[in-house]
Amino acid sequence: GLGDVYKRQVTDGTSSGDTQLDGVKRGHVTVSCAAEHIPMVTRINVGLQARGYATNFATADGSALDEGTMASTIEGSAVFVYGVSQADKDSANCQKMAQYAQQCNIDMVPLMLQDKYRADGWLGILLGSDLWYGFYDDLNLDFEAKMEELCRELGERGKHH
Repeated sequence: GLGDVYKRQVTDGTSSGDTQLDGVKRGHVTVSCAAEHIPMVTRINVGLQARGYATNFATADGSALDEGTMASTIEGSAVFVYGVSQADKDSANCQKMAQYAQQCNIDMVPLMLQDKYRADGWLGILLGSDLWYGFYDDLNLDFEAKMEELCRELGERGKHH
């Protein structure tokens, strides 16, 4: 809906995609979610930074991220981490970003942000049989254990030593 636009936070000084280490292009981790999941995904983003990942947090919070910036953020990504929930599915910007990341052949990692949610429509197609990481608000969520799982999946992608 209205206000469902993107804000970009560049969280480290390196320009995206040009950090070479052992000849490997590092890029950054782009993290994307709908407005209602900002608190949880901010926590994930901070957790990634604490573990040495360079991240771009693109979220729907009412300030405009023009499409050129959105595109270059995604193009410079080593991995695109995206939210999976009804709110994400309903967000035109979440859809645009995720589909563009897929088009650019960026590695994609889904975060399930809503308990018992069954993705359908464009999000169902995108998710397919991908293994997702569950970060929904529930008292049994062992956040640090989940972060460890997520970071094992990300490996060195988007890490800046």
